Amino acid sequence: SAGMVAALSRPDSMTIPANADDARPDQTGSVFSYDPRDNSLHMRYTHRTHSITWHAGARSAALRLRAILETEDVSYIFRHRLESGQGLICNNVLHTRTAFRDDPHHRRLFYRARFLERIEGCRPRETSPA
Repeated sequence: SAGMVAALSRPDSMTIPANADDARPDQTGSVFSYDPRDNSLHMRYTHRTHSITWHAGARSAALRLRAILETEDVSYIFRHRLESGQGLICNNVLHTRTAFRDDPHHRRLFYRARFLERIEGCRPRETSPA
């Protein structure tokens, strides 16, 4: 709903507390933000239930979002198991992490890179008025 989006667009909707071990301060921000320069919607969300503080005005919206994300509605869930030799290059998307066990004879190789700019060609398409 529009109210849920508005609540989660507050610049103080969620705070991830400081991590003294990593010398990282509190991180406060919105779940949803919009960049008019490239017409992109950004979502910064964590599904954690501890080490997160929700602003009182965003707490119920966060619970509704959690319920939406926990559904099994396959119309917006993509699942794929990477095979040997495959990789994935994408703009960051909501994802889960499941347990992985390396085969002692076939260890996995994992590269991860973070870029500040979105991948070109993945920007929303311009549409013409109908």
